[in-house]
Amino acid sequence: MDQERLKHMFSKRLRLSQKASCRFAATLFLILVCLALKAEGAVFNIEPNILIGQEYNDNLFLTQYNQVGTFDTHLAPSVHLKYATSFWDWDIDYTYDYYYYWRRHIENDYYSTLHLKNKNEIIQNLFFIEVRDDYSRVSQNSAVNYTQQSSFVNQTDQNIFTFNPYLVFKPSTNITVTPGYTFQDTHYKDGGGINRIDNIGYGNILVNLSSRLTVTTGINYLKDQNSVQGYKQLDFFAGPNYQYAEKSSAYFMLGDSHFYFDKTNSVDGWYWFGNAGINYSKATLTAALNAGRQFNEDVQYVLVIQDYITASITKTMERLVLTISATYSEYEDVLLNQVYERSKEITATARYRFTPRTTGIAVADYQEVNYLGAVVNGITYNGIARIVTSNLRLDHQLTPKDTLSLVYKFTDSYSGGIATSNYINNIYTIEYKRFF
Repeated sequence: MDQERLKHMFSKRLRLSQKASCRFAATLFLILVCLALKAEGAVFNIEPNILIGQEYNDNLFLTQYNQVGTFDTHLAPSVHLKYATSFWDWDIDYTYDYYYYWRRHIENDYYSTLHLKNKNEIIQNLFFIEVRDDYSRVSQNSAVNYTQQSSFVNQTDQNIFTFNPYLVFKPSTNITVTPGYTFQDTHYKDGGGINRIDNIGYGNILVNLSSRLTVTTGINYLKDQNSVQGYKQLDFFAGPNYQYAEKSSAYFMLGDSHFYFDKTNSVDGWYWFGNAGINYSKATLTAALNAGRQFNEDVQYVLVIQDYITASITKTMERLVLTISATYSEYEDVLLNQVYERSKEITATARYRFTPRTTGIAVADYQEVNYLGAVVNGITYNGIARIVTSNLRLDHQLTPKDTLSLVYKFTDSYSGGIATSNYINNIYTIEYKRFF
């Protein structure tokens, strides 16, 4: 992808969509409603803050040649609101990000991030309704999280609205039955992904066989509507969870899915899914191992099978916390019945508390991505990319409400066969954050 195309894509994403503006207005309206409905005895908290940052980016468009370096000013006002009563619970987190670029030929960037959660108890201990709305900028690649490298390259604005009414029955003290329905609307700005509407009916049964052992069984039916290839999905699954020690457990779940595709050129079929793992926690050591298969509705693909295995270990000391994690993932396009991407990744994180008010964080990550015809932002990739990233951050609390931060991010992406995966990027940032 050449630099001019990147600039064109960047310019398109700068214009806030009407839907994003509506989300912002709705958020302000909800805040006012919650203020007006504040009842005696309710839990209410509103926490506004603002971040002001100055940044230098030496390769804004993540290109191999003709890199564009620029200073930019980052403003990010934000508000976090929690409001809870005996019958409902609101949790709203909204941020407006604005980047002002000092170079005149680069247009300024602005976008919103909204995370809204609402739970309503319509009939006590029986009938519940949960509502979620998530609007954020996401990576257009399954394996590579470009949001950690840039604010816009290979990304799109995603909105997911979820409406979930459900019932909770307890026919006995050790059995819980949960039937429900979920409506989910996923929308991408400027055609950056596959828009879809999902209607899901489900039923789960949780059985407590003992104080340590539980077994869950369930059935899900999903109908997906999208512009590429709609489908229906029927799932059956079951599995136990055993807590063998305090904060330590082992679990296993196995299921079977049957897909019915709308178009005649797609082959219906059965696919297994599930996961198994173990969590261990004792004193200052925490470890986890998990492997499985899951179905994803991807940004660029209608239906994806992800096979994965992850492992992590964390050591907590008086001032230092160390974490090492490793992940292997394989992605398969169900419609084409072919693997299009494999990823190996290892990450090391160190968090050190220098003083009660000063903390440093260092993150080093190595990822190897094997593209086997993967589609990213409309372009087909073939070849191997090796990506090294590091992130150094120093936070100093000036007062209980004021924090000053220094941040350095480094990315080195190399590929012998994919020209657009060759770039080096350095980002230097100083930030000030104020809570009110």
